[in-house]
Amino acid sequence: MAVKAIGLISGGLDSVLAVALLQKQNVEVIGVQILNGFSNVNLDNYREFDAYKSSQELNFPLLPIDVTKEYWNILLHPKHGYGKNVNPCIDCHAFMFKTAKKVMEDHNADFVFTGEVLGQRPMSQMLPTLNIIEKESGLVGKLLRPLSAKLLKPTDAEKDGRIDRNLLKDFQGRNRTPQLNLAKKFGIEHIANASGTGCYLTDPYYAKKMKDVFKHIGKDNLSQTDVEILSIGRHFRLNENCKLIVSRDEAEYYKLLKFKKNNYYFEILNYAGAIGIGIGNFDNDNLTLASQIIARYSNGKNEDDVKIKIDYDNNSIKELIIDPLPINSIKLKSLMI
Repeated sequence: MAVKAIGLISGGLDSVLAVALLQKQNVEVIGVQILNGFSNVNLDNYREFDAYKSSQELNFPLLPIDVTKEYWNILLHPKHGYGKNVNPCIDCHAFMFKTAKKVMEDHNADFVFTGEVLGQRPMSQMLPTLNIIEKESGLVGKLLRPLSAKLLKPTDAEKDGRIDRNLLKDFQGRNRTPQLNLAKKFGIEHIANASGTGCYLTDPYYAKKMKDVFKHIGKDNLSQTDVEILSIGRHFRLNENCKLIVSRDEAEYYKLLKFKKNNYYFEILNYAGAIGIGIGNFDNDNLTLASQIIARYSNGKNEDDVKIKIDYDNNSIKELIIDPLPINSIKLKSLMI
């Protein structure tokens, strides 16, 4: 009977090499891509990214699994805490492997594998952490890491001969030379970078915005809409009770429009430029300040007659003619999150 394995596929080189190593042993691979809502990848566009492209190149099926709702509590209350930013990496990995374990059981597969390399990442890929994740995911003996397998305890599949341990690797640390050499040996020409999928939670700028909403809204009061908008635009904290988000390009212009409901909406009428969404309680002073900030990101940034229309929940409130904040304004920089 053929050996079957479920692989967590990021699309980066390491996960691709893990697939290739197992395919060399005639293992049937089924890939899983976990979509937690905090990256550039979703169910609508996953075919545009490297994980899907790798599955086509190496000829294995890829199953995208959206776990956005299930992931919410892990983000807000991680058992093992956050990394350098707001990345709950240990809890995240354990959760992903639990998800892969269910796929393994549903497909009657032999084990789960990943492209992790021992010591490559300081929080989630050190030996004690790897052991914690394996235990908490319920995959003891059934979680294979082909690139570092010779440095780790043998899995059940290695012990009983379904996998030849001698054909696996002993990579460790952050040096990428062994992986690049192996890719060359396998004839893999497209060297993808898994970070290209964009984990927002590891990004320091995103983390600042996330910590800001933790502070001003509170974790228990957060909605997924509160978090969804964090990946869009420039964010300004005007006071404890209100903030402003300003679009950076045309794509963000359209993304911000969906947040007009129950919020303030700022639009420039006489110059091309950004739009803004105001969240919270705005008094007249903050409506004016928000308008000055938005005007700064328009073709009228050096003029004194920028006309701003302000709506609330799709109902018109007022129009202002204002001077934009100066480009190098200290106040502007102090308000940006």
